[in-house]
Amino acid sequence: MDSHGRRSIYRVFDEAAETSGRAVAPTFLLYLLLDEGECTVAEFCQACDDLLRGEGWTGYQAIQAAWKAVPVDCSDYLSDDLLA
Repeated sequence: MDSHGRRSIYRVFDEAAETSGRAVAPTFLLYLLLDEGECTVAEFCQACDDLLRGEGWTGYQAIQAAWKAVPVDCSDYLSDDLLA
């Protein structure tokens, strides 16, 4: 989730001739479950909270990256310290 880690992942994709891709925040992978109807918004938001806190991704840049591609308002479910 930190900028150095994301740059490292991007570099691997940039150097790979046979594939391409981008690093996405782990919250985006949880969003795919929500988008497919496999969980509720409340469950999604709680899982994001658990993931971010459990991995120690609570700094400003990590929080910004976590919510960048996730179009879900979790303000009813999460404390302000984990919202972008």
